[in-house]
Amino acid sequence: MRILREWALRHGATPEQLGESWSDVGDVVAAIERVDWMWRSGEWFGWWRGASALVDDSGYLPHRLEELAAG
Repeated sequence: MRILREWALRHGATPEQLGESWSDVGDVVAAIERVDWMWRSGEWFGWWRGASALVDDSGYLPHRLEELAAG
């Protein structure tokens, strides 16, 4: 969750949008709503994919975090 949060901060999300800290998936879901990812630039699609992988527990999370760390 730290990688997702740090990436979002580096790319324009405010601490208020992200919330104090993320201790569980519910915190990430709330941040997704506050960040309003749909109205952000295309670069945010990677963040959305990472957040979705975390929420879905699909096994894709490590791959999505690698994408964000590389970008």
